[in-house]
Amino acid sequence: MRFDSVAFEKLASSVLEDSRAGRKPLIDLTSATYTSLAGLSKLIALLYTLRRADPTTHRDSEALFRPPTSRTAWNFLLLSKFFSLAALDEVFVGANYIAQQEHQYLETLARKSTRGAVIPSASYPSMGFRRILEGGNAKAVEWFQSEMSGFIGEISTVFHTALSSHLGYPPDEMRAILLLNSEIYSNIYFHSGSWGYAALQCDRRGLSIVYGDLGIGFKDALDSQCNMICERLERPWNDVTAILGGFEFGITSRSKGRPISGMGLGTIRELVMERGGVIECRSGAGRVTFSADGSLGGQVREYRVESLVGAQISVFLPIRRAV
Repeated sequence: MRFDSVAFEKLASSVLEDSRAGRKPLIDLTSATYTSLAGLSKLIALLYTLRRADPTTHRDSEALFRPPTSRTAWNFLLLSKFFSLAALDEVFVGANYIAQQEHQYLETLARKSTRGAVIPSASYPSMGFRRILEGGNAKAVEWFQSEMSGFIGEISTVFHTALSSHLGYPPDEMRAILLLNSEIYSNIYFHSGSWGYAALQCDRRGLSIVYGDLGIGFKDALDSQCNMICERLERPWNDVTAILGGFEFGITSRSKGRPISGMGLGTIRELVMERGGVIECRSGAGRVTFSADGSLGGQVREYRVESLVGAQISVFLPIRRAV
């Protein structure tokens, strides 16, 4: 089984239905042979959604979650730091075991790498999930800048060679990609009301970046602008409308309470569409995908889905040439 965004939605629907009906929910990934970063990002949000609805599930994580039996899928979860972000590490493998296995497996991957590739295999992430601290208005701008510069520096180190030498992106594309990351990072830091996470993966198809948080979501974050968004988009206020509004020009770039004004998610959308990429955003009970189709805004698809805490954004930038 491929555990990607499509498989996640089916799982979330079944698991949350059981939870609402008073049945014990079970997230069963035992048959998964492939797991995507986007699927895992949403799975983290699902786990915390269940724990908030019923705090006893946190003490019974072994009954709540069944990891893949496939060694390949298991290693992906291990190296991506999923167990740690999902607060499952002590239950399933233990902190010492994780550190030992990760070290051994990274050494194996390094020995198998060819042509100096940064990413030896398409099956493993380039940078596992990294926690983004909660910011908010009370935090100093200097702290935010320090945190973000460390994160963006790590992205730059990981991807510069891969993007320019192996995926066909010219060196000047790196600046645009770093701006994309800093924008989404700062939105989580200042507006989510909780901590978040990010991970990145590069393979021969292109570059995947996923972000998530456990906070208030787009609808609550943009509630003060709901009338303006509804009027501009000519639609009622709900989670999908909030997502669409968030990716409009001028909505998120100068949000109230944000010490630093960024470029806004509308510019991020344009940046990705110009490069033939795809953006998926899930927040609350809404999910929207923006995919390049030759037009400025790209093709937009919207979905009603099961409600989760926070927001999850995934970005895919395709390869520029064969490598």
